[in-house]
Formats: sequence, C-alpha cells, structure tokens
Amino acid sequence: MKSAWDDTWRWTLVVLAICLVVTLALYHTRGWIWLGVPPIGDVRAPFSDAAAQLYTAEVCNGGSGEWRGHVCFIPSASAAVHAQAYEPWLSFQRWGLNGAHYTEVAAVLIALFYLAFCLSFRPVNAAEAILLLVFLFSAAVQLAVERANFDLLTSAMLCLAAWLLSHRRSTFAIAGCIVLGIDTVLKIYTGLSCACAGVARQSDRVVITLLALACSAAAIAILGVDNIVALGQGAPEGATRFSTGAHWLWRQHGIAWALAAATSAVLVAAMAWRILARVPHPPFARHPRRTALMQIAFLTAIPLFLAKDSYDYRFVLWLPC
Repeated sequence: MKSAWDDTWRWTLVVLAICLVVTLALYHTRGWIWLGVPPIGDVRAPFSDAAAQLYTAEVCNGGSGEWRGHVCFIPSASAAVHAQAYEPWLSFQRWGLNGAHYTEVAAVLIALFYLAFCLSFRPVNAAEAILLLVFLFSAAVQLAVERANFDLLTSAMLCLAAWLLSHRRSTFAIAGCIVLGIDTVLKIYTGLSCACAGVARQSDRVVITLLALACSAAAIAILGVDNIVALGQGAPEGATRFSTGAHWLWRQHGIAWALAAATSAVLVAAMAWRILARVPHPPFARHPRRTALMQIAFLTAIPLFLAKDSYDYRFVLWLPC
C-alpha cells in the first residue's frame, strides 16, 4: 500500500526535475524574456550578477578599485551604481573562486535554491506541485535565477536554518542560529531574522533568541561597523527599473507614495490575517519546516521592503510568505 511519504517524495522529485530541465532550456534559448524577465542590454547574457560579484573581487584583489575601509567599489561606466566586494567574498577569490568560474558557480547556486525549496515545501499532490512551480517560475523569482544573484544562496541557507530551527532537539536549533549567523555575514540584511530566530521554536525560545542575538552580534563584529556604514553609503541603489522598495518610493516620489505603499501592505496583511484566523489552522507539528521558513522569510523580507531601495531579485525571500 502506497504511503503519503511516498507521494511526498515523488512530487518533490518531479518538481525538482522540472525546475532543472526548464531552467536548462531557458539558459540555452535565453527564454527568460518570455517569462517577463527584462534583459540587461541587447546581449541578454545570463548569470550577470554572479559574474559581477566574482569579477569585482578579482579586480579588487588585483589592486584596483576604490577602497573605503575594507570595502572595495568598482565604479560602473554605464550606471550610477557601484559593484562592491568585501569579506568573505574577497577571500573566496583568493582561494581560487574567480570570475572565470561564474557559470559553474551560477549552476550550483540555482540547483541549491531549487533543492532547498523543494525539500522545504515537499508537495504531497499534483495541486501543491503545480502551485510551487507557479511560484518558482514567476518573473520575480526567475529574475534572480536569470541573474544568478547570490540571494539564491541566501534563500537556500534560510531554508536550511528553518529546518534546523523547526527540529525539536536544541542542538539542531543551535546549528540553525549558526547558519543564520553565517548568512548574515554574507548578506547583512538577513540579520534581523537571525536576531528573532526564537519565534520559530516551540520550546527554548528565550535561550534560542539570546543565542541568535549573539550570532547577529558576532556577524556584525566580523563585518565591522565601519564596513557596514561604507556599504550603505558607497553603493547607491534604486537606479534600475526593478526598484520597488518603500524607501525608494519615498526618495523618488515623496513621502505620500511611501506611506501609501506601506499602508497598503499593512492593510492587505491585516485582511489576510483576518480571513485566515477564521479557518482552523493545522498544528505546528504538521508543517514545522514551512512554518519556521515563513517566519524567517517574513522577518527578512518585510524590513527589507521598508528599508531598501532596490528590491527586484530579493522577491525570492518572499516565496515562503
């Protein structure tokens, strides 16, 4: 007799296989434009963000660039923004991960992202599988895939942290806090979810929250406050058509637009909460990974929307919400 566990793994593997095959086809045909992903320039070369990240570190370690503390900026000739590199990205280049490997790095990032989300959601039937595919092949998510942005790695690590934090054993929760701390070193804006990781726990919330706060403090200490300030001031954002953050609206169209966007988001969330509150919800133990991932993603995505200018590919962080 076939069990629900067999169905879960079958549909999980089906979704993962479809994601990999379709993405390979999109790569060879440059078909992302038909999904609504706007190209960068006429060439439409994929994986541009991965290439920029790796080549920038290579140029900076070669002695070029504008250094502010331990952060290196490479001015762009065609845009107002700067490419930037800082530790540990600079160390990765010293260890041999340079711009020549950006295609392989992009393939690993994309595969890890798909694997993490398929294992996190584990669809149990065709309806859930189709819904997950609709999310994964939306223009917002595929923008990150086409660019091979390193937020794909951030998202995969958030999935891993959610699984660890949803486990009943404290050792797993400790490991989850450490993963979030490492993620914060790579992408500083994941720090709030690290600090509030205790919300994903049914037990030991105080201890886990204190540990997560310690991991956040350690990540900030590793990066350095001066470097964080330099990153915030030296890399202007909001110069692309993908900018949708409330802060960008404030700067570009005035406080009225920013308040309207934030108010609309709060009202929609309140309406959704009111509707969902009327429906009996399943116990936490039934979907622990999904619940923990939603909480972590919410704590990452909401402040990011309110505080950042350029949002674009970071919609991958909204997927669990």
